[in-house]
Amino acid sequence: MEIRNRTPDKTSPSSSPKKDLDIQFLLCSSCFWCASYYHISSDKSRITKCLVCDSYNLESMPISPREVYKFEYSPMRGVILEFSNGL
Repeated sequence: MEIRNRTPDKTSPSSSPKKDLDIQFLLCSSCFWCASYYHISSDKSRITKCLVCDSYNLESMPISPREVYKFEYSPMRGVILEFSNGL
């Protein structure tokens, strides 16, 4: 049996169009549920309501691919979001 290394043909164009990745920080204004949401821009489906309380009061903030965030919640202080670049 002969084994060959297969390498992709670099001269042929890609068969699939490039898809942009959209990263969002979602926060429910009703129950403070939150999530990082990775969405392909060509996909038509989006999260529009809270997965915990079914409220449509979702806030959405764009996040860059290398951005890091810290989420804290306390009944006394409320929601604290801290964003920074890099890990």
